[in-house]
Amino acid sequence: MKKGVGDICYDCGCVLTESNRTGDHIPPKCMFPVSLRHDLIKVPCCYECNQSHKKEDEFLLYLAGDSAASISSGAIASKVGDSLHHGSLRSSFPGILQNSPMTEGNPYMRIPIDREKTFGKMVKGLLYELCGRRNLQQLVFHTNQTDAKQRQFVISQAKHLAHAVTKGRDVFRADWIICPEKPDVGMWWLEFFGSHIFFISHHHISEPFTCRRCVPRGITSAAHDPAPNS
Repeated sequence: MKKGVGDICYDCGCVLTESNRTGDHIPPKCMFPVSLRHDLIKVPCCYECNQSHKKEDEFLLYLAGDSAASISSGAIASKVGDSLHHGSLRSSFPGILQNSPMTEGNPYMRIPIDREKTFGKMVKGLLYELCGRRNLQQLVFHTNQTDAKQRQFVISQAKHLAHAVTKGRDVFRADWIICPEKPDVGMWWLEFFGSHIFFISHHHISEPFTCRRCVPRGITSAAHDPAPNS
């Protein structure tokens, strides 16, 4: 975030002042090993929104813990352990976490986190930083877990509109397609640690998720997509 740039919060859209201005990393900096914490995406954020993201950040830390072995990060695994024992996820959902070891299946998917808020917040940050978008409060987000096969299929239908960025080697990758005719219509694939991929679509609250030029037939929104490999 450049000094003097970003005078509104990317999440709520409020005007930032010296007293409430902070920065928010997309995704959270704590997901990256210390050696890979450079050239990360950081967007302007108000203090209130930054504080309200803590539970979603802990969910992503839990996701990181499930994949820590893939990047050989004992530091991440240790931080995840601290978060689960002392953080808001442990106090809010003790039964789920206590009975869901990270080594068994995908227990994080059973944590009742608002995924539209969690991943929608990340996409808003990416739209702000990578696409120069502002005033994102009227966007509606839908999310599903997906796989590389579904991502490749959709992107292959609109290659000329597809973009991608990676951060921290295989820690984080984002692919996206934004409709040039309807810039509020977009599709994102957020990949973590080369294994967990989430599909997020967005559209304006007053318009449907549709565009003949960008959206392949049969894809209505992440909320209505068929399950991967179905």
